[in-house]
Amino acid sequence: MNPLSIFNGGSLMHRVVPRSVCSFALRSIAVSLPAMLLVAVRGAFCPLFFAAMSAAVAVCSPAHARAAEIVVEKPEAAAVVEAILRAASGDTIRLPAGTITLSDSLRLRSGLRIIGAGQDRTILVSDASRPGPIVLIDGCDSVELAHLTIDGRMRDIVQDGIGGRNAKKIDLNHLTIRNLKAGKGFGPHAVYWHGHGPTRSGGVVDSRIADCTIENIGVGARFGGGIRVAHGSHRNVIERNTVRTTGRGGIFGDNSDELIIRNNTVSGSGGEGLGIEIWGGCPLSLIEDNRIDHWLSVDAGHPSAVRRNVIGADDGSIKG
Repeated sequence: MNPLSIFNGGSLMHRVVPRSVCSFALRSIAVSLPAMLLVAVRGAFCPLFFAAMSAAVAVCSPAHARAAEIVVEKPEAAAVVEAILRAASGDTIRLPAGTITLSDSLRLRSGLRIIGAGQDRTILVSDASRPGPIVLIDGCDSVELAHLTIDGRMRDIVQDGIGGRNAKKIDLNHLTIRNLKAGKGFGPHAVYWHGHGPTRSGGVVDSRIADCTIENIGVGARFGGGIRVAHGSHRNVIERNTVRTTGRGGIFGDNSDELIIRNNTVSGSGGEGLGIEIWGGCPLSLIEDNRIDHWLSVDAGHPSAVRRNVIGADDGSIKG
């Protein structure tokens, strides 16, 4: 067996890369610490102690650490969940091509990069028996999800593509999210980040949604939309996404400050046709260089900047 690889049941390969040599350094410190202390106490060449300690700290610093890469070999939900549970902060989990059927929301963990084999190659679908999002980001810090598709397959029980709360530094990029069926409740949304409404606590902050394709979301639903960041989801960047065919519209901000919404394309907005809307208090926001089909609405967002946006439906229709 390759000493750098561990195989588990043929479905998971864990490429082990040393995170650091801290354990060796700490053992060295433990052995030499009494001698160094003795030198320091006797006043003979005290800098030796501090030099040794500084060297040990340098060895243990993140600059000397290398994360592991976990490769899931087969498109099986159990293997994906196991990889997430096994991984440590800083690790990358690589998913295979194929359709991965989840029996419950896929819960992400802090510090992980989860990368598919391509937007059109790795597909997550839900076979859950209880309502919820396909992917859940709850209580996480520094997570990336990229290069795959999330497909609701028009199942009644799927509420959102990606749900998020109480999180920060989340990076969603190069995703396709599609086929969420209109339900009786609020939504559905391709991405729904929110805090504990109507308060501003527990939102998703300092995060990004970029280069995603969102389509066929909640058609016929009053609040079916592409992306919604709400209730304390501050300082998020939403850029270069394509949103088409939704129940209400494309991109929504609600009770969240300092949003940047730029270079997005929105078409096929149903209902009121809200291409982009910020309301309920989204001050210090920037909306620029977007191309949308109908409304661009700013309510209670003073001060904000809105510039160089193009509004007009391809079929010439007008809503409002």
